[in-house]
Order: sequence, then C-alpha cells, then structure tokens
Amino acid sequence: MKRLLDKYKTLSSQKEFLKMILANVINRFGDSIDAIAFTWLVYQITQDAAWSAIIFGVNMLPTILLQPLAGPLVECIRKQKIMVLCDIARGLAVTAIAVCYMAGLLNPWLLLLITLLNSSFEALRVPAGIAIVPKLLSREHYDTGQALNSSISRIMELIGTGCAGLIIAALGIQTAILIDAVTFFGSAFIIYLIQYQETVRKSKISMKEYMNTMKEGFSYVFHRRAIVLLCVLGALMNVMAVPINSLFPAFVSEVMKGDSQTLSALSLGLTIGMMIGSFVYPVIAEKLKRRFLMIGALLFSGFVYIIMILLPMVFQPQLALLLSILLFTVFGMIMAFANTSLSVYFMVVVEEDYMARVGSVFNASVTSIMPVSSFLISGIVSFVSVSTVIMVAGIISIIISLVCFTSKCLYVLDEDRKAA
Repeated sequence: MKRLLDKYKTLSSQKEFLKMILANVINRFGDSIDAIAFTWLVYQITQDAAWSAIIFGVNMLPTILLQPLAGPLVECIRKQKIMVLCDIARGLAVTAIAVCYMAGLLNPWLLLLITLLNSSFEALRVPAGIAIVPKLLSREHYDTGQALNSSISRIMELIGTGCAGLIIAALGIQTAILIDAVTFFGSAFIIYLIQYQETVRKSKISMKEYMNTMKEGFSYVFHRRAIVLLCVLGALMNVMAVPINSLFPAFVSEVMKGDSQTLSALSLGLTIGMMIGSFVYPVIAEKLKRRFLMIGALLFSGFVYIIMILLPMVFQPQLALLLSILLFTVFGMIMAFANTSLSVYFMVVVEEDYMARVGSVFNASVTSIMPVSSFLISGIVSFVSVSTVIMVAGIISIIISLVCFTSKCLYVLDEDRKAA
C-alpha cells in the first residue's frame, strides 16, 4: 500500500492536471446521478425496452459522425476553450430536459432530439479533453495520473449513485437532472482556471488545409498496427457492453423485479468495483501484461452476463440482489483494469501532435458498431425476452475472447513505444 501511495504522491507536481481532475470529478458526480435518473426517465416515459435501446443508440451517433470531422478543427483551437464552451452548452441542454419534464412537455421524440444535441456537444469536447492531457501531465506520470483520475471519478460516481435513488425518491427526477446541469457549469469554471502553454494558429484554416489535416489523421491511424489493433479491441469491448447498457432498466424491472433503487444499488456495486480497480491499477499493471487485462475483461463480461440472468432464477430476491451487487463489483474492477490500460496505452503510442485527430478517429471507430448493435437489440427484444438477449451476448463474448487469446498479434499491446 505504501508503494502505491508513494506513486500517487509524485503527482503533486502536476498542478494543472489536478485541476482537470477536479473538473472531471465535479462532472462525474452529476453524470452518476443523471445516469440513474435518465435511464429511469426514459423507461418511465416510454415503458418500452425498445425505446431505451433506440435512445441509447442515437446517443452514440454524434461520436461516430462528428468526432472524425471535429478532430482536425480541435487541433487548431485552444483545447481549453472548446471544453469550457461545450460544458456550458451541455449544461443548458440537460436543463432543457428537466424544464420540459416539469412542464409536462417531454415525450420520447423530444427526449431523443435533446439527447442528440447534448451528445453532439460531447462529441466536440472529447477530442479536446484527450489532446489536453499530454500538455498537463508528464509522460512518466501517465499510469498514476490516469489511474488517479479514474479512481477519484469513481469515488464521486459512488457518492452520486448512492444519492441518486434517494434524490429521485425525495425530490423527483427533475431535481436529479438539474443537479447534473449545475455540475456541467462547475466543470466549465474549473477548466477555465487551468493555465498551460499551447500554440494555436491565428489565421483561419482553409478547407484544403482542413482536408489535409483530417487525411493525415486517418493515415496515421491506419498505417500503425498498434492503433488499429487498439481500435478493434475497443470496438469489441464496447459492442459487448451494449446489451447491459441499453437493457439495464428493463433487466432490473423484468428480470430482477426491482425499481430505481435496485438500479441504483447495482450501479453502486459496479462503481465501487471500478473505483477499487482504478486505484490499484498502477500495481496491477506491473504484474500483468496489457493484453491479459484487456482480453480478460472481455472474457469475464461474458460470464457476468450469464450469471446475472441465472441469479434471480436460482435464489430468493434479497439474496439474488446481494449476489448481483457483489458480481457487479468484481466486474467493475476488471473493467477498470482494462479501460485504464487502454487509455494509458493510447497516450503512450500516439504522438502529441496527432492526439486530437487520432482520438476522434479512435472514439468513432470503437463506438461505430454500438448504435447498430443497439438498434438490432431494440428489434430483437420485441420478439425475444431481455434475459435471452443478455444470455446469448454472454456466450458470444466468451467465444470471441477465447479466440483473441490465441492470436499472437496481441503481443504488440505489451510494448511501450510510439506506434510505427
């Protein structure tokens, strides 16, 4: 433990990065409350698991369509400015959802529209958030910096998730959503206070320059095997998360026979696991190879899907819930190892000048299959039960991960050098 804490103490010199962590923490607190409120709001308004999957899929579209286009622009604009403006815009969008709900104007189509708008601002912010990290954090601190960011964010998720059920029950869904809006504004203020050096062009970028910059970003990605492999693995991890992400409220209601507090409890277990996993990651990364962390998460997720369906069938409701919380906690730890390892590896292999462009292409590629999967699931659940869909997804995840373990091309993930 002392060795782990000593690693984190070295971050005291990275003051501007710590400011960004503070902004992320504030943002994450609101998001964790909104995650419970929003998923329950969608299901409450529609009473249809298919609608939940559709809105989840639409939420991914801006990442796929806008981020590759936004990357070259982000390279030419101060990253801090983009992050501040996008946080303010997202705060206003979330406020609109709460106001429409209180006024009785919110319906599935309006919710879909505002969700799309909110996700569009997020799609612009993410490349800037990726590209600013190497400007605030020294390379030798990548492991501990990313781990600290993740673990503290998970602590706030833990607090927010724990409060979400109580806030919704006592003050209503609209209050929970408004809290998320306030945290966006708070995040924007903290990011505004960050001081760092960045050279940006003063002249406007021409269409030809923009196209060339975007072409360079795509070429950089597709001519480097390590980055291509990272995109494939990220896509696999994301697509196998679609069933639980899009059908979680339906699973809680139809399989667990629970309510918003059950949803909060399971999310709480997952968050605790991710918090622990992120915190101990620097030590785990020294013991296990990167490829085992990433593929192992895919394998374990398959078993989780199967077990989470079997538990309510085998045990009494109270015991099934307790065991499910424990299962989600362990699952959260494994996913934290994989996610942190993936983000650190990305920063290691991508050159700083390409960070925004490659980050936007990477995010688009790893999420591109998610809306397709989500829309597909929305159609399937109209004919097949939620439990069957999740069970089959678990089996597929296990098969894919076992195939991946036999591939020698994954050895490149264990190399700590810039992609060539």
